[in-house]
Amino acid sequence: MIELPPGALDDHEGGLPEFEFTTNKVFAEVIHHCKKIKRPGQPGTWITDEVEKAYCRLHELGYARSAELWLDGKLAGGLYGIRMGKVFFGESMFSKITNASRYAFINYVQLLKEEGVELIDCQ
Repeated sequence: MIELPPGALDDHEGGLPEFEFTTNKVFAEVIHHCKKIKRPGQPGTWITDEVEKAYCRLHELGYARSAELWLDGKLAGGLYGIRMGKVFFGESMFSKITNASRYAFINYVQLLKEEGVELIDCQ
């Protein structure tokens, strides 16, 4: 379980961007961005075409979920994983702008908590 102390997300330097948070709106886009995003010091990701296709099928079946963060109507970051009962297994995340995936994760954790999720496994 992730616990953040009160004020951990306070912005002390001026306003945060006006993000919009959604879930399961563009799952295929999220996993594709996770697959293609450049990561410093890494030649690529473990997400092959076959893995991407399999997770999209798991999404169609209701197991794989995505969380998206939007800025000015454009996808800025997100994450995806598997939800099974009261457990969420985070698989990958991406950001097109600094910390967008973190904001998506923070919002998603709050939602999962409201839905009764008791354990979040993430790397």
